[in-house]
Amino acid sequence: MRIFILCLMLSLFSVLLLSANVIPLPDVFNPDSIVVTDKEIYITAFPEIYIYSQKDFKLEKKFGKKGEGPQEFRRLAFLSVRPDYLFVGDRNKVLYFTRDGKYIRELNTKSIINWGAVPLGDGFAAKSRLTENDIEFDTLNIYDPGLNKVKEVCRYKFFYQVSGGGRKCDAVEIRGIQFQVHDDKIFFKTGEDLVFDVFDKSGKKINTIKHDYKRIKFSEADKKKFEDYFKTTRPWKQMYEIQIKNEIFFPDYLPAIQTFVAADKKLYILTYEAKEGKSKFIILDVNGTFIKDVFVPFDQGEQWFHYSLAKALRYVSQNPTFSIKNGNLYRLVENEENENWELHISAIE
Repeated sequence: MRIFILCLMLSLFSVLLLSANVIPLPDVFNPDSIVVTDKEIYITAFPEIYIYSQKDFKLEKKFGKKGEGPQEFRRLAFLSVRPDYLFVGDRNKVLYFTRDGKYIRELNTKSIINWGAVPLGDGFAAKSRLTENDIEFDTLNIYDPGLNKVKEVCRYKFFYQVSGGGRKCDAVEIRGIQFQVHDDKIFFKTGEDLVFDVFDKSGKKINTIKHDYKRIKFSEADKKKFEDYFKTTRPWKQMYEIQIKNEIFFPDYLPAIQTFVAADKKLYILTYEAKEGKSKFIILDVNGTFIKDVFVPFDQGEQWFHYSLAKALRYVSQNPTFSIKNGNLYRLVENEENENWELHISAIE
């Protein structure tokens, strides 16, 4: 009888948490990405990985240590959850753990990987960088099971360029290459419009997805936000007048895609469009067929700014601080009143 009552109380507690849609995360500090499964919630906060239960949102395990040795993370760029293991794409190596965080093995690359790899077929997809004709590019490459580079799939002009004796920096497009791997296909954001190129696991282009979207003008208020930050925040404020203000430039229009997630055979595309504390997502299926637009509770006042030049040094990961699973949006939010992090859950479909 006591066991039954205890189980009932735990169930009611879980229901109350879900109905509140806000889960305190007192153990987490400055998270950089989140991955949600049917049973677990994985949160990375370099160099640590937190494993929470989906059932009661309790912390089950925390692991991870910064360093160059086995089991240690150099940069911790990407976490992928596979059916039988966890996969961590680190700088120039990959690591394997059990789903509950026990170390299995790691593999070092023979070529440079600037940002962590993700599994693709029997091999991997990962980002690197090259310079060609004095122009620097982020590149997306395919690697074999031994982490040897097989081919370059596509490239994206790096946000900071040195040419003609001067330096120019795009203050918004610091994310560079954005891609997702889903069902062994690569979905690659190709430019400033809402366009994706789709590649198979061999790197062959198999589709281009286009969706009409009217881009938002970059406002004077947006520009002022950047300039105020640079003028008042270390180390930028010492360099603003003599260097930064002459190097950065702002776009006329914000890109159509802020970031996106491929999940549950859909593309969930976060735009820069927002109103009354809600942000607009465009949902397509993986073939590019439009499903719907939806505004969800998501105050992105600082979200895109975090990935701008102004706050680039704060983040070691280029992953969004949200995840989508089974029609629910899971996002990591810092409570400004108590400076603690929370998990906010809301329906997106």
